[in-house]
Amino acid sequence: AAALARPAGRPVQILVGSSMQEPRPPAPGPSEHRAVRRLSLDANPFLPDHAIGEKPVLPTVCALAWMAEACERLYPGWRMAELSDYRLFSGVVMNGEKSHDLEVVVKSLSQNGGGLIFDVNVTGTNGKKGVRHYGAKVRLLAGAPEPPCYGAFDLTPKNPEPGSVFYEDKTLFHGPRFRMVEEIIHLSPQKLTALCRAPQIPTAEQGQFQAGGFNPFALDALFQCQLIWVRRVLGLPSLPTAAALVSHFRPIAPGEAFYISLDVTRSAPPRVVADMYAHDAHGRLFASITGAEVTAAKSLEHKF
Repeated sequence: AAALARPAGRPVQILVGSSMQEPRPPAPGPSEHRAVRRLSLDANPFLPDHAIGEKPVLPTVCALAWMAEACERLYPGWRMAELSDYRLFSGVVMNGEKSHDLEVVVKSLSQNGGGLIFDVNVTGTNGKKGVRHYGAKVRLLAGAPEPPCYGAFDLTPKNPEPGSVFYEDKTLFHGPRFRMVEEIIHLSPQKLTALCRAPQIPTAEQGQFQAGGFNPFALDALFQCQLIWVRRVLGLPSLPTAAALVSHFRPIAPGEAFYISLDVTRSAPPRVVADMYAHDAHGRLFASITGAEVTAAKSLEHKF
């Protein structure tokens, strides 16, 4: 825009194109890489808006984003397509500490179907040396797969509620930066459909978890919808603990409206499992989480 607005007669050269960075070929044989990140409240202004039991906690989606990023940095030009066997062992809680030193360990496992597979673990001190926080397998691809469509999109109104209710009645513990659920359209014993809007968090407030191709702040809405379903249908508070498969197809832009469809596959507390899909009005997927598991129990009530 600045170039086009220049007075006539002044020469302008504009270069348009990609980063010209070709995907780096995989290195032969297994390898291991380590990196340390110092997590602090000062460096991540969004953390107070994700407080459980009044203590800031690193969101699961930020852990997913960090594990994916650690692999992508080893192979420029490759991108995270899938993250499988995710486990939350011990959440990172800012319990009065100024910072946490966390170490991510990436081990190359194999090449499979044109992709690269890594085993990733995040450990830290958290008062004790070597505490295991998160673990998963990450699959990178050299290109972006075509987004599939979610075929069971249901906009039939059933038990509708405005999204603001869930933040006010403590169904959800999320502060303003994470308040994305605008409306629950359909809620039944097997399903939930919600209209959400990706948050517009200033870059400076995103801290060490910048929203790029993988927008962790927008995808937190998937887990929020699962907590809503558990509270409304089972009457219990719940927290995320695991996911069988996280698939990412395309980014959700800040401020963009999108839908979440949730299909419950197991509803026997304390384990509640669902398949969750973030998609547009035509069902085309942004991301999905299948086998998303939460722990639901009355004992969690004080955390809300």
